[in-house]
Amino acid sequence: MKVFITGGAGFAARALMKYWKEPEYTVYSRGERAQTECRLKFPHARYVLGDIRDRERLKEAMRGADIV
Repeated sequence: MKVFITGGAGFAARALMKYWKEPEYTVYSRGERAQTECRLKFPHARYVLGDIRDRERLKEAMRGADIV
């Protein structure tokens, strides 16, 4: 299963990745520093820098996700 998380470097996303480890995660957020910190704790996830206001980038990053 592939899970796409917007604002993915935040508290809720970190808790989700910590306790539900089976899915393949894509973390989408605009905070490069927050993503770097998150990547250290959860290296198995895919990280994409972007803003949800950029529709084309968001659609491309979401491609293949089962859950958003």
